Amino acid sequence: MLSHRIRFCCPFLLLQVGLAQEVSFRITPLRPVQELRAEALKASPPHEQGSFREPELVELVKLDPTIKLDVRYATTNNFLGTAVYTQARAGAPPM
Repeated sequence: MLSHRIRFCCPFLLLQVGLAQEVSFRITPLRPVQELRAEALKASPPHEQGSFREPELVELVKLDPTIKLDVRYATTNNFLGTAVYTQARAGAPPM
């Protein structure tokens, strides 16, 4: 039997086709999300040695405008109950 839902999952992306959105479970953060976001934006990753490729991502909706994104962290429908991302965007490496 085929499911009425298809999901593609990446660490920061959930694409959903089919049924209405499910409500995520909730937690109460120890500190306000806005405070955590501001702290994270001020931080920088540790320096790594070596030669690395430049990041190159293609926005999924630019590849196919019929793709419907369900980026939970850009909505209040996530485990924190508040938006973490300021935009609902998703990218993938070029093929």
